[in-house]
Amino acid sequence: MATTTETSKASKGSKKGVSTASDMLPTTADAVQIDPPANKMSGLEVVFALADSPDPRDRKEYADLRDRAAYVLITGAFPTHLRPHMVSLLREATNYSRENTSLDGRTGSLLLKQDVRRTLDLDHHPMVTQTQRYIDEGYQIMVSRELGGRRPFGRVWLYRPLDEHRAVKVTIHANGSVQEGWV
Repeated sequence: MATTTETSKASKGSKKGVSTASDMLPTTADAVQIDPPANKMSGLEVVFALADSPDPRDRKEYADLRDRAAYVLITGAFPTHLRPHMVSLLREATNYSRENTSLDGRTGSLLLKQDVRRTLDLDHHPMVTQTQRYIDEGYQIMVSRELGGRRPFGRVWLYRPLDEHRAVKVTIHANGSVQEGWV
């Protein structure tokens, strides 16, 4: 004759002597606590450390972050079509602001943290210095050429209104070169 325990197990679909998946799960008494390492570096700190690396691929990641962060500094917005790793680095490097953060003060809501700006030496980035020069001449930033359009990190579109219907348009590239028109 079956005992009460065996009967309740049989009614649940398990057989005597056969363990189920739930029987194999560890209990809280069996769990081992693993502490995270105390010296864990953030993603930005890892990329900053790669700046002087002898490996050209490591230096490229630093240079890529610098170009993308320069775009954020200029426009106050993320560029589109970035890989998830770079998006996570830029999220770590920025804060939201209630005021317009683009260099011309008209658009943008992302503000780069001062230590990131200093570490990446963005005030001396060719695209930033060239854009600032044009803004001082009266140009304004056009974040994208059309509503919902691409915002490539390698170029910034500027224009200077002449009258209601005409404007002088220039494109500034990541290396600081300037082209007439929007390319």
